[in-house]
Amino acid sequence: MGAARPASMAGVLCPSMTDPVDLDDPHLRVAREAGESLLRIASLLREAFEAATLSESLSPLAARLLRAAVEPRPQRELGAQLGVDAARISLLTSELVERGLLTRTRGAGDQRVRRPELTASGRATVQRIGQQLASRSPLVATLDERQLRSLLRLLERVERGVAAGAPVGSGPEGE
Repeated sequence: MGAARPASMAGVLCPSMTDPVDLDDPHLRVAREAGESLLRIASLLREAFEAATLSESLSPLAARLLRAAVEPRPQRELGAQLGVDAARISLLTSELVERGLLTRTRGAGDQRVRRPELTASGRATVQRIGQQLASRSPLVATLDERQLRSLLRLLERVERGVAAGAPVGSGPEGE
């Protein structure tokens, strides 16, 4: 066993760190509470999204691909945005083309580049899923547009910090 910590230190050792994590630290306590809240809200959003996609006989990933294809761009970019490898995005795109929800065109300069584009049926599907989500979303139900924009800015800040691989520095209150 490791060396005993003083009784006054209200913390535990984090397995990936040698320094104790102070469980009574107000910043960490609020971060835990925010994280738990995000997990609960994410669960509600996931359930609403899965119900909306099921009503269209789509997988959640297929619905996300349709939504991402609203702005036509190369398959590799769509795959990167969705966190899906090239083979999976190609297979999924082919399935959606077969269902008449997407078309796939070749790039003008590079014939290897494939650009999925929504068909009229695909646009209607994206619209129906969006309407279902809006009617079930705890975000839409409880926050006005200004509050949603603030939340989005904060979440994007966290994403940027994670993507950069560095801790997110604290900024001005309410940013």
